[in-house]
Amino acid sequence: MKILFMGTGADDYKIKERKDGEFFRRNSTALINDDLMVDCSSQVQDFTNENPTDLSRVENVLLTHSHSDHYSPDTIKNVLKKDIRVWSEEVTEKAVVAELDTKMSILPLYEEVTVGKYKVTAMPANHRVANPA
Repeated sequence: MKILFMGTGADDYKIKERKDGEFFRRNSTALINDDLMVDCSSQVQDFTNENPTDLSRVENVLLTHSHSDHYSPDTIKNVLKKDIRVWSEEVTEKAVVAELDTKMSILPLYEEVTVGKYKVTAMPANHRVANPA
């Protein structure tokens, strides 16, 4: 399995404050085997500008939650191909479905779901979000 971390930082890493040559983590995004993206932050474009990366094979995006350091509707619309599928738990899906013109699917908690060629099981976490449901 190939995992490319395109960003590992939290929302305290602001792209406009990045200085060339200084350490900068970018917001959370990972690319698995070139075809599955976990989260899609607004800093994906900055990463691909600095580190040429082919995103044309991305078929599915797993959203962990809808915080802006993990989810950017503009990046999904403008950087990824148009026929991708976005997967999220139900509360996040309701929050983002109106912002995206793409296929959406629910990741029910504790159930194994086939996402492309992967088996995925969504688990709850203790990360503070606006809607704890």
